[in-house]
Amino acid sequence: MAEKIKVYRKGEFPPREQRKFNLIRVNPAVRFGKACIGATRFTVGDLLGYLAAGMSFEEILDDFPYLTHKGIIEALEYVQAKENRAEIILAQSE
Repeated sequence: MAEKIKVYRKGEFPPREQRKFNLIRVNPAVRFGKACIGATRFTVGDLLGYLAAGMSFEEILDDFPYLTHKGIIEALEYVQAKENRAEIILAQSE
C-alpha cells in the first residue's frame, strides 16, 4: 500500500514548532552535520541521489535494509519543508 506524503503549498506550512521530523537527525559529529535518516549515516542527500538515479523505494530498501519506508517518506517531507517548494509529486511503481 502506497503511503501518502503531506503536501503543503507555498505559504501554507505549519509553524516551525509544529513541524516534527521524528526520524531525521542532524548531528554535527555525523556526516558533517547533514540530515540523516534515523540513527544511520545515510543522509537525505544520499536518498535524493539514489531516487534521482532512478532507483525505486523497493530497490533502496533492498540495498539498505536498515532504512524503512516511513524513513524515506519522512526524508522527502523534510526536503519539501526545507526547500519550501510548492509541491512534491511521487510516482510509485505497483
